[in-house]
Amino acid sequence: MRMKPHLIQRLRERRLGDQKKGVDSRFEMDYMGSAEFEFGTLPKTLAAMRSLKSEIEMVKLTAHGHDIFYVGPAKSKDLAMELVQDQLSSGRHVYHLKESTYMDDSFGLDKNKYHADIIGWWTVCDSGDLSKNWEPFALFKHEHNARQWKKLAYE
Repeated sequence: MRMKPHLIQRLRERRLGDQKKGVDSRFEMDYMGSAEFEFGTLPKTLAAMRSLKSEIEMVKLTAHGHDIFYVGPAKSKDLAMELVQDQLSSGRHVYHLKESTYMDDSFGLDKNKYHADIIGWWTVCDSGDLSKNWEPFALFKHEHNARQWKKLAYE
């Protein structure tokens, strides 16, 4: 079965000074309300990401005139591009996700300024069964955030 984006965690920059470690030291995750994020899914997907360490690449993608930086396994890059194109397009989205990405707001394509400080998206792709076969990747508006994520997530 084909992998598809299922869960998205919006990311913001964390204010420096918090005594956090790893990705939490630089990135703050939006509370998104989905039970999957409240019952250990984030730590499990981070472990899945770390298990793919040797396959991870950072690549600049361009969709609808906007650059976005991909951090993840090469095999998920095309799927990431499809997701970005979908989320930045006007009209009805092809991917029906648990929560909104607000990617269009983040890039200033919508008038909602509340989401302008979203800097990235941690994405979990699966084949319909969240208990196995996860392919997590991250997307960022800025290259420096992608580099930080790559360094911190794969230590």
